[in-house]
Amino acid sequence: GNYSGVTVEAKTSSFKFRDYKINLIDLPGTYSLSAYSPEELFVRKQLISSSPDFIINVIDASNLERNLFLTTQLMELDIPIIAALNMHDELLAKGDYFDHKQLGDMLGIPFQPTVGHRNKGVNELFSKVVELYEKQHEPLRRAEIRFVMEIENAIAKISEQMAESHFLKEVISARFYAIKLLEKDKEALQAASRPGFEQVLDSAKYESDNIAAIYHTDTESLIADARYGFIAGALKETYRPGVRKDSFSSVTQHIDRILT
Repeated sequence: GNYSGVTVEAKTSSFKFRDYKINLIDLPGTYSLSAYSPEELFVRKQLISSSPDFIINVIDASNLERNLFLTTQLMELDIPIIAALNMHDELLAKGDYFDHKQLGDMLGIPFQPTVGHRNKGVNELFSKVVELYEKQHEPLRRAEIRFVMEIENAIAKISEQMAESHFLKEVISARFYAIKLLEKDKEALQAASRPGFEQVLDSAKYESDNIAAIYHTDTESLIADARYGFIAGALKETYRPGVRKDSFSSVTQHIDRILT
């Protein structure tokens, strides 16, 4: 189904590709790694607990901005990512220009156009997986979203305290978890409420409240705005919508802009 809540479980499959056996775990579709919906929380727990070799981030080419929001969060997990730019045929049919190679170079993530239901680009996608696997010991070069100074300072402080208290049992980026604590993510706060981590919890709450007081808005909104700003800047350099002739679809979009 093409709406949230249809799949809240992992589907697994194994297959051979070249000389490799690939174990594929299909997780529920989600637009973020927050803890607001069952599928978001499930995906996050799976990625953190299983620590996969790779993440194949399936991106809807017809809705880049919304889909890339999840990508900016996945980039903070320190797990290699390959982006499958799916429904690429629809993007081309609209006459849009998208330099996915340039965006991939900017983000440090390889992009592979695919058309899933026609099986186009799938072999090329797994060729990129194998290529990345064979280079797994080379250092990752990935872009990092820089937040306002107060948030960056808070991330550094919380990360240091997490290291001192051995807060992170799983193999996971301290930056990712520090950001979640600053966003007052309920699952992250619950994890920090365990005995022995009082300093981490107190520091996260203090820093979050202090930043909110300075900017007169909550840290979650500030962080989300920074992500969308980063995406907008990246797409401004790599994406250009095609010139569309008026159609029923575009007419309704014009009406929607006024009414909604």
